[in-house]
Amino acid sequence: MTAASLSGSTVVVTGAYGGIGRALVTDLLARGAQVVAADIVAGEGPWSGSPDPENLLSHHVDISDWRSCEALAKATYDRFGSVDALVNNAAIDAPPGLAWEITEEHWDRLVSVNLSGAWRCTRAFLDDMREQRHGRVVMMSSITARQGSTRYSPAYAAAKAGLIGLTSGLSAQLEGDGILVNAITPGATGSTGTPMTPDEAAALDRDFPLGAGGTQPVVDAVNYLIGPSGSWISGAVLNVTGGELRGI
Repeated sequence: MTAASLSGSTVVVTGAYGGIGRALVTDLLARGAQVVAADIVAGEGPWSGSPDPENLLSHHVDISDWRSCEALAKATYDRFGSVDALVNNAAIDAPPGLAWEITEEHWDRLVSVNLSGAWRCTRAFLDDMREQRHGRVVMMSSITARQGSTRYSPAYAAAKAGLIGLTSGLSAQLEGDGILVNAITPGATGSTGTPMTPDEAAALDRDFPLGAGGTQPVVDAVNYLIGPSGSWISGAVLNVTGGELRGI
């Protein structure tokens, strides 16, 4: 199937240097989009060889800082003049942790980055999106927001669940301005860069009835939501877990 063109669209992707973010930026560039690849990591990233470097802006952002998010918005408008979609993908990866081991610092850091960070970025673009009466926002939640884990920190689950509530609240208030806000709950994509043990790899295969799909199904879901097919979708949470999570 030929990828749908996004020529002329400007898409901001945070967490662009991670597994899902990197795959998404690569895919968006191939579809002809103008892409802002934003990440706390400095430099040009893995897209320096883009076939159309005029369509790519790599930008440093720290989503735990308001001014950094505002600077990201300014850089986007200075370069491309408008924005069509924001993908709030940046996050601290799910850390192992038990409830009785959570410190105040651990809790505050995870919530500040994984929940408040998405809000900071959204708020930085919100006024201009409202003025242009058009925009798509995608929140990258997690399967842990809806299915508890004995391994990963409850603080991570709480922050990712908060993104679902933020999606619902924002969508209700912004639909009238032509802004559609949705979320995706990916399962494990194997994209963190941390090698899996044989037992972890076997568990991954076992837990996905449809097979472990990697990052591409998540990329496809994002493109569905920000493209023409997503024009009648608002406040939704897409479950992209290969059958690991059902019914919610």
